[in-house]
Amino acid sequence: MRLRNKQWAKPLILAHPEMILVRPEKMQGHWQSRFDQSRPLYLEVGSGKGQFIVEMAKTHPDRNFIALELQEAAVAMILKKQVALKLPNLQLVLGDGADLTDYFSEGEIDGLFLNFSDPWPKTRHEKRRLTYRDFLRQYQAIMKPDALL
Repeated sequence: MRLRNKQWAKPLILAHPEMILVRPEKMQGHWQSRFDQSRPLYLEVGSGKGQFIVEMAKTHPDRNFIALELQEAAVAMILKKQVALKLPNLQLVLGDGADLTDYFSEGEIDGLFLNFSDPWPKTRHEKRRLTYRDFLRQYQAIMKPDALL
């Protein structure tokens, strides 16, 4: 998903530094400290505008959720929802999911969501797909043995 640049995105993000993490590598192994309570931890890679992850956080208050998104405009759209709802079990991350092992320790994630990822249909771009074998190995490394993808 490619979003147009939103003039209001950067000021909104800067106004709420407590709700958005921009240096996720510092949280490796300590993600539960970002939440009020220690609960099962779920990650969505490529959260887009946040409809799915926000609904999951509202529906499942007994779980903690992390929304990882690369585009600043998309994160700002999720942030608008988070500011309005103030979900204590949702953490936003502005970052690249290229190497999730830099952000998460082995076996730290209870579940991982990949919804409507960019398909990268050309063969020469297959390494960019979130379902490419190198990404799948990363997911396996950060997820618990009984975790769901």
